[in-house]
Amino acid sequence: MSNNKPINEIDEFYLGVEAFNQKDYPKAHNIWEHSWMRIGNSGDRAYLKPFIMLAVSPQNYDLNKVSGGNYLFEKSLERMIQNKDAINKYINVNSLIQHLQNVASQEILLDRFNNLYIKRRREI
Repeated sequence: MSNNKPINEIDEFYLGVEAFNQKDYPKAHNIWEHSWMRIGNSGDRAYLKPFIMLAVSPQNYDLNKVSGGNYLFEKSLERMIQNKDAINKYINVNSLIQHLQNVASQEILLDRFNNLYIKRRREI
């Protein structure tokens, strides 16, 4: 992280969203993982796990780790559905879930991430 440290974990979450939407999956993963570790058991961090998994999935596909990429993609979707009420405060989770369900059967696995955009609920 740079000297421009986010004010709170929600701002940090949106920095991850921005990186993800720019297809910088490693950066998004690092931002969300950092937030996950920093929050620890002191707060509700369940909303972060699906995004951490989703950001790592294309990295696995890039490395030809197909089973790992598939597992992370599927678990991300599952956890997003489980935590959708909490997540919906920050992003349009129903739209994201629908998109993930629609592209889950893509034969070219990295194509799952084409046109994938996380829509914010508020501006930073």
